[in-house]
Amino acid sequence: MTGPAPPAPPGAPPAPPPGAPPGAPPAPPPGTPPGTPPGTPPGAPPAPPASNPYPPTDWRHTVFPGISGDEKALKVLDKFKDQTAFVKSHAELESFQGSSVRIPKDDAKPEEWTTFFGKLGRPASPMEYKFERPALPEGMSMDPEIESFLLNSSFEAGLNGKQVQSIFQGAAKLAVAHEEKTRADRGKAQVALKAKWGMEYDRRIALAKSAINFHPPDVIEAFNGLKLADGTLLGNHPVVLELLYADGLAKQEAGWMVGEVDGITTADAAAAEVKKLMANPAYFDKSKPEHEEIVAKVNKLQQLRFPGAPQQT
Repeated sequence: MTGPAPPAPPGAPPAPPPGAPPGAPPAPPPGTPPGTPPGTPPGAPPAPPASNPYPPTDWRHTVFPGISGDEKALKVLDKFKDQTAFVKSHAELESFQGSSVRIPKDDAKPEEWTTFFGKLGRPASPMEYKFERPALPEGMSMDPEIESFLLNSSFEAGLNGKQVQSIFQGAAKLAVAHEEKTRADRGKAQVALKAKWGMEYDRRIALAKSAINFHPPDVIEAFNGLKLADGTLLGNHPVVLELLYADGLAKQEAGWMVGEVDGITTADAAAAEVKKLMANPAYFDKSKPEHEEIVAKVNKLQQLRFPGAPQQT
């Protein structure tokens, strides 16, 4: 059996408490106040509190002792020389926090996203967006279906009016650029058609127009009212003119319509010639030898003006 440990020599540091691991600090001497750092000599006075830098007349004087160990708090306290400034700053902080926007989490409820988008400026519905529509050239307008698509897509994305206006401005630029290219291409096609038809251009145009007039009045009216996106008539498009000319040529070869009479190809010129021929007494007098010739010519001119019109005998 091991006997009691021999007493420590004079001046040696006190031994660790019984059961303490090797290298543990020695046990404080009996009577040491709780919280005294290890190694503090017995009877050493506690560390003095930090000196208060503020005079008793300064409101911060009474606050300092409670935060003397907090460096961040001390820096804040040092900024405010009077309580009024401190209270105002705190009020502004609360106001800022109340108006701040936090992005909802991915699993947030739809109501949270609605509130979030509302704070960013999104209206209650797509049709309530208020923004300045971009100006478009005369004759151009935004397709209602495209406008509805842009508004609905912007609403689903949570965009505000300013962002939607930017999207519409971009869409307008694209539309104008596309229209300008379309007009340029159509102009090139018109030049190409004139070069292709050459001296026959005017006559073929007249035959193409006559092909339209061969149809019933309601069809003619509907066709003449059809316009392209830039406001030009469909019937003036070079591709359409070629199709109409082919149709008119087929009708002319079948004997259904007259393409020209003695070089007259337009309805206006035909009308002037008809008026002139009908002023001749022989047109109404069958006894005159030239009567049949004049009537036949008038009939052809009327067919040029009004395809399918009944013939005079």
